[in-house]
Amino acid sequence: MLFIKAKSFCLIGAIFLFSSNSFANFEVSQSVLDEINSFKLKKPIFRTKSESEDLLNTVFEKIQDSAIEVCKEHVKNTDRCKWELIIESNNQFNAYASEDNKITFYTGLVRGVYYEEELAFVVAHEIAHHIGNHIAEAKTKTVFGAVIGAIITGSTGIPTGNIILSGANMGRLSGSKRQELEADALSLEILKKSGYDLEKSRHGIIRLTRIGVSRVNSVFMDSHPSGPERVIWYDQVREYLENE
Repeated sequence: MLFIKAKSFCLIGAIFLFSSNSFANFEVSQSVLDEINSFKLKKPIFRTKSESEDLLNTVFEKIQDSAIEVCKEHVKNTDRCKWELIIESNNQFNAYASEDNKITFYTGLVRGVYYEEELAFVVAHEIAHHIGNHIAEAKTKTVFGAVIGAIITGSTGIPTGNIILSGANMGRLSGSKRQELEADALSLEILKKSGYDLEKSRHGIIRLTRIGVSRVNSVFMDSHPSGPERVIWYDQVREYLENE
């Protein structure tokens, strides 16, 4: 559970009081889709693994103090305010947070961006998953879903494996879109405190959308919001932060 201070981010606190995936309904307008499709992104800069590591460390050094400050404002357990960054040789445009405060970045991600701010957004986003305790939360919900599946199995006689697996998946996915948007919002808070240009970091969310967009609006069993939904959310949070 994320402990939000009233002065710290009322917008997130208001939206994320509920843990279901029905937390928000984004209306994706044609103008948003047109901007995403026509947005002029700069060609990514190819970086060697060594250069990727150097850039990743540079970004982390710039945001670390602000990330720790945000973490301590939002959580009671400050053990979540220490992070270990790992870089792996992999062409995928991806990064992920895992247990023991670890964050893994693929070289394909670092090579897939132009601005340092784009990478900073992803680094802060993955840090935010730890601040929000999302990994432990997802694990708990997966176990709970599996238990519910087992109970249903006992009362219906449907093959055990199918129901338990479905229950586990339902548990894992419940609240996952909320977690992603929460991490995006905290990422922007960290970047703003670190002095990064939020217009340049916005290029990163557009790039993510262009790479992975599959539908305009997300549906119940999606693990992430759709790309256009994330762009809308990014702009809403940015406006809030710049006007607070």
